[in-house]
Amino acid sequence: MITTLKIKDGIKMFRSDDYNYNFRIADGYFQRWGAKMEDDPVWSPFGNEILDIEISASGKNGGGCPISCPMCYKGNNSKPGVPDNMTLDVFNQILCKFPQYNGHYFLTQIAFGITSIGSHPEIFNIFQCCRDNNIVPNVTINGSDPLTDEQISMLVKLTGAMAISVVHPNEERAYKLMRRLLDAGARQLNIHYVIHESSISNAYKVAAATIHNPLLSGMNAIVFLGLKPKNRGQKFEVLNTDEYVKLIDYCMNNNISYGFDSCSSPKAETAIINSQIISDDKKHLLLQTCERCESGLHSAYIDVDGNYWHCSFGEGMEIANGIDVKNVKSFLTDVWHSEKLTTWRNRLKELNRECPLYAEIHIDPSKATGTFPNKI
Repeated sequence: MITTLKIKDGIKMFRSDDYNYNFRIADGYFQRWGAKMEDDPVWSPFGNEILDIEISASGKNGGGCPISCPMCYKGNNSKPGVPDNMTLDVFNQILCKFPQYNGHYFLTQIAFGITSIGSHPEIFNIFQCCRDNNIVPNVTINGSDPLTDEQISMLVKLTGAMAISVVHPNEERAYKLMRRLLDAGARQLNIHYVIHESSISNAYKVAAATIHNPLLSGMNAIVFLGLKPKNRGQKFEVLNTDEYVKLIDYCMNNNISYGFDSCSSPKAETAIINSQIISDDKKHLLLQTCERCESGLHSAYIDVDGNYWHCSFGEGMEIANGIDVKNVKSFLTDVWHSEKLTTWRNRLKELNRECPLYAEIHIDPSKATGTFPNKI
């Protein structure tokens, strides 16, 4: 199969017989199609388009994260100690394993997992490495991160999309941080807000703030992240589909720009289909923007120690199959096309791309098709 990858006028363009994409580096606009424009490829045989990589964590050495979010699925904490960091050398060692075509990385974007911008002394060198390779670095920052003016400037210069995690009762502190980023020139700045049964009432207040609070003037959207019942997240209840539909309907009814994680896409689709305030034509367009779980289909996750997992929410779980990327010859051959990942991919398709790891987050948990086997 003939493949080409080139960059022209700021657009990364990949072409093959039945899988193609355009990626605009300046703002992240992305198009994907198959043999025909109307085709929607289920997965990419040429590698992952996006990567989620953790370069700063509260792990075996403790510490690192300045706050202890009550619903943190990572279980990060604020105990004193030295955070685990992935060095620039290790990052480069991992990056070079990913596929290139015509001298360009197939990867378009990397989402970086961090505990705090200040916890990683090489973070901006890592971001610059991405830019040097025409890969866009994106990052989520906790709303209590004490950023300096220099760090603000570097974030605006180097990153594509940024998000601020907003956690009750520290909303105003997060909003003030966002104002600093916006005033410094941030163009794609979002709020990340985790929704569950206990946080839903406050979610409406944060959503309303995006259009009424002057500190947030110029931001992009609020992105609702579904609770993952892992680590501290196990203490909370996953938001049911009916309440999720009401929240999305509220946003659409009030012209609030919103987004959601791919884990929540089935619920978001339900909200759009059941909406009483938008036309069928617009529903069709909105549904085209929804993409269910892409783990192992279009995306990959690598932890701070350099291990691949299907997604960050499955890290450490046997069913998610950790593979040490540092010691493989080729990510494409030894990970992306491995038997472990092929088995996962087939299971994900069987579930219509609803989560194989947590049945609680399905549209209708009572109809979840069983659990994933412990060993594959």
